[in-house]
Amino acid sequence: AASEVMALLCLARDLGDLKSRLGKILIGLTFDGEPVLAEALKATGAMAALLREALLEMRLGRTREAEAAARRVIERQPGNAEAHYLLGLALEQGGAFEEAAAAQRQAQEIAPGHLGTLSHLATLTMRLGRPEEAARWRSAHREALLRGRVEERVRGDRLRGVEAFNRGDYPA
Repeated sequence: AASEVMALLCLARDLGDLKSRLGKILIGLTFDGEPVLAEALKATGAMAALLREALLEMRLGRTREAEAAARRVIERQPGNAEAHYLLGLALEQGGAFEEAAAAQRQAQEIAPGHLGTLSHLATLTMRLGRPEEAARWRSAHREALLRGRVEERVRGDRLRGVEAFNRGDYPA
């Protein structure tokens, strides 16, 4: 879901659109097979605000502020891969490559298929003079890209199945 959140940050036209898009993330299914969306957790507003602040600071080139904003998100939500990813970006921009790599590794542990994290880990480890490790991250990035394409097709099929079931024209 981390790469999905990052994509939504890029696609959103405004804060309302971001909250709406975050709320429509499919979390799972109930025991009855009904979809459970992120909006059911009632945390999209807070998540959107904190992530937006960190991302905005990064886009404005204010890396110290972006770092502080990302650390605030991590303090509240240690398992937030996007916050670790943004922290890594801010640290990388500030020239703290070892710390940036550590933040990106934390994001990768939380969200193993996060494409941005894998890409930055390849770049950072190369900058740090670890070409073998960089090659492993590049390989993981390629695998995640391929997996993402397959998962997108499966997700589309699953959503079409739920829609057909809701319409009542799902074959028994």
